[in-house]
Amino acid sequence: NDNDNDNDNDNTDNTNNNKDNNTNKTDKATKLEAAEQLNTVLDHLEDDGVLGIYFGLHSVCAHSADILRTRYMTFRKKGLDFQILFVPMDASKEAFDAHDAMDWTVVPHSRHAVRKELACRFNVQAFPQLVLLEKNGSVTVEDALHVVEADPSGVDFPWAKKTRFDSPGGSVEVQLAVKSLMDRAVTRGVTDDVSMARKAARTALTEEGYQKVATFKSNYAMKRFAQRVIATKRWLVMDDLKFTALIWEHSG
Repeated sequence: NDNDNDNDNDNTDNTNNNKDNNTNKTDKATKLEAAEQLNTVLDHLEDDGVLGIYFGLHSVCAHSADILRTRYMTFRKKGLDFQILFVPMDASKEAFDAHDAMDWTVVPHSRHAVRKELACRFNVQAFPQLVLLEKNGSVTVEDALHVVEADPSGVDFPWAKKTRFDSPGGSVEVQLAVKSLMDRAVTRGVTDDVSMARKAARTALTEEGYQKVATFKSNYAMKRFAQRVIATKRWLVMDDLKFTALIWEHSG
């Protein structure tokens, strides 16, 4: 009897080990599939492009989705490389299919584990949420819906990490002053200025790259270059007026 009990225990242990191994294999496969889904979209992104991963539920995200679609169409018409990977988190197929995903890349409803893995990977706690990534897969803005909604014409593309307004000089008055300064610093709608900004978005983040952008004599181009540096270094701008003054100074 003791031998029988030992055999039963061994069999139970083996069964549990097999379950654990199968679970680990499934988890690894899911992570790999999620990574491949992400990399496929990033591979089609230009060097200065932005990928937005949009997590949504049809029942609560219709308004935000409408705004995002409008912004998406506007940015694409302006020639900005703004791509969307749509990750609907609806449990039912009916709600999932009710989304208007336009020409966005969509993670299929059948890939529930992949959708869940992407949400975990980017620490999505609530819906809707838009996460912005640059070409190398680095996150530039973790919760970006308000950023994109507040920029209807794409002037601040590619939207590096937003500055904080809880620092000294971060009052509403200063926010308005900074916006006014930057509006004057950026020549809107001028082809040459936009062209130089795009060159700055592709320029290497090196001393030589900085020197090259400085020769453009463009506030807009220098701002784009600085935004990329800030995003890469994961820095946080604490004084908006000083940041604006530096852009002016370094752009000549």
